[in-house]
Amino acid sequence: MAALKIYALVVPELWKHRISVMVVFTAITSYLLAVQSVDPIRLAVLAVGVFLVAGGSASLNHWQERNYDALMERTRHRPIPSGQITAGFALRLAIVSVLAGSSLLYAFCGWLPAILALSNVFWYNAVYTPLKRRSAFAIIPGSVIGAIPAFIGWSTANAPLTDIRLWTLGLFLFFWQIPHFWILLIKFADDYERAGYASIKRVFPVEDLRWITFPWIMITTVFSLAFPVVGLIRSSFVVWLIVSANVVLIFMFVRYLLGKETNVPRRLRQVFVGINLYLLVNMLAVTFQRIVQ
Repeated sequence: MAALKIYALVVPELWKHRISVMVVFTAITSYLLAVQSVDPIRLAVLAVGVFLVAGGSASLNHWQERNYDALMERTRHRPIPSGQITAGFALRLAIVSVLAGSSLLYAFCGWLPAILALSNVFWYNAVYTPLKRRSAFAIIPGSVIGAIPAFIGWSTANAPLTDIRLWTLGLFLFFWQIPHFWILLIKFADDYERAGYASIKRVFPVEDLRWITFPWIMITTVFSLAFPVVGLIRSSFVVWLIVSANVVLIFMFVRYLLGKETNVPRRLRQVFVGINLYLLVNMLAVTFQRIVQ
């Protein structure tokens, strides 16, 4: 019984359940935007299948980075380095989760959603994860991972992947990843260097990196503000909400850029929370638009 309790606590952590839920939310949002008539069974299977594939990929990442996680203060309490679970269990969980999730997607949603889900596993675990140790700019190709769930949801609806609404949403998700990760790097730069990851601090001073991150913030807001232009949102209230979210994000980042040195850590925390809430507001806005239309 005690062992089962441990597994019940550890498995969600191996699955990185919060991130995996966000991946599911992205896929569901995209499906709802694209579909004419919602199929409850297909929607439910999409959610479960994507969660299992995302969780399996996360578990595989735990297994891949177990030795490096032990060196970082932020990650040394994760299940494998802390000894809560064996590396072998994490690997087996990863394989079973990915196979189960992709099989469900193939059986109920079609071959394309399954292929897209598996391609995301490949890109995350076989390309991005090793690249993080070699290049400080790995997040740029790695940001594809954040956009693919939108294509999974869209293809589940059997909608054309050439739709400008899909690409606007996908590019918004792609560009959002870059400032999000670089802000994380600024926050935990010493931790990443201690574990031997390629640090962008070795390429640019933190002060320069703050300014380099700003254009990526602005590009992200461009695609967010394009939502009403391409028809992702139509309600004047939702448009106002999106515009307000962009104004607040830009204001927070400018205040962080121009802040006094003593205020930088506090402002950095605020920006990190802000950019995460900004993503949530944008995704909730387009979902709300689809529900009420």
